[in-house]
Amino acid sequence: MRCIADANVLLPLLTEGHTHQAPAAAWWGSCGVARREPSPDLLTDAWLAALAQAHGCEMVTFDGGFRSFAKLKLRLLDLAG
Repeated sequence: MRCIADANVLLPLLTEGHTHQAPAAAWWGSCGVARREPSPDLLTDAWLAALAQAHGCEMVTFDGGFRSFAKLKLRLLDLAG
């Protein structure tokens, strides 16, 4: 099942020692789509990927982490040029 997580779940997931980190981490670990470690970069990438998908746009980047968004139209540029 695909999910949209509220910020009140994602913030504890990313904040060491947060009171709600354990249940947020348990949820994250149970997700079959959880291919990346939770990080602030993942949240930004997810937002950009969702924006691109919502508008039918191709995501153009050097960041291979975007491969984790299966339905994203992705153009991964070569770092070597």
